[in-house]
Amino acid sequence: MTRCKEINAEDALLQTLSGVSLIVYDLDGTLYEEHRHFIYYAELIRDGLPEERQADYWRDLELMWSNRHPLKIGRVYDADRDLVLSVDEHMRVVRAWTWKGHTLDANIVTKNYPQPIVCRMDGPLIAVGDGWWIPVVGARRHGLLDTRQYYVQTKERLHHTPEWLLPIPGLAAAIQNAGVSVPQIVATNSDRDDAEALLKRLGLFDAVDGLYPSCNKPTDAEKWFQRICDDWGVPPHRALSVGDNYLNDVMPALRLGMRGLLIDGGHFHEALTPSSRLLRVSSVKQLIPWLKLLGDDPTRSTTQA
Repeated sequence: MTRCKEINAEDALLQTLSGVSLIVYDLDGTLYEEHRHFIYYAELIRDGLPEERQADYWRDLELMWSNRHPLKIGRVYDADRDLVLSVDEHMRVVRAWTWKGHTLDANIVTKNYPQPIVCRMDGPLIAVGDGWWIPVVGARRHGLLDTRQYYVQTKERLHHTPEWLLPIPGLAAAIQNAGVSVPQIVATNSDRDDAEALLKRLGLFDAVDGLYPSCNKPTDAEKWFQRICDDWGVPPHRALSVGDNYLNDVMPALRLGMRGLLIDGGHFHEALTPSSRLLRVSSVKQLIPWLKLLGDDPTRSTTQA
């Protein structure tokens, strides 16, 4: 697969947004950009492991964080086989590696994964779509199966550490402005109380038009995206999903016929299949001028793509 180039060109973003009648945002990592809480989360997990496993766990994380390991954001970890998997947009496994980085023969990959795979939060196949999941994979491999308590602790710390949750300047106003002509929706795996608290902290609670919490992405992502499109009377091909998690936010949207915009802060290293419905930017900040334009020129929301 050819690596999808990051597109900053004005005409590319304008073309993508000009035919959109609904924008669906992820929350964590998309509408705020702080990453220090991932380290805090990893430290909590480390301290929850047996002492003799902690050093190996942290060594694995450092390799993954520095892109010196086959497990990267955008790939899948098979805990049963202890393999790292690369998947295409239909969740078919196209390559596989051992934990040490040895590439599996293509025939073995086909034999082990003859059908598209399904990733579930409580299953052996872990979709590493963003920074939350690298510590989870490390924990799983070193014998800690349930990291929920550390996730909750991290979210609580996030809410009570102001410097970890700073609003992106101009984003709330731009989203509210765009909402004049194009509904602005948040769809997140966070529960309602957590999501509402985050949106209020970010100044976005009154800027968005709808909140869909507890979406259980990626397992139920397509179902939720279809429901959101139905609720707002917009066909999928006129809807755009914006998120930092390719496996959760972008891939399912593309399968449904939506457009996808990946917020890639330099942490996504997997190859992408080029597509006219897929764009990649480094920060949600790059959307601000075009969101303002959507509100200033409502006819753009009805322009046929």
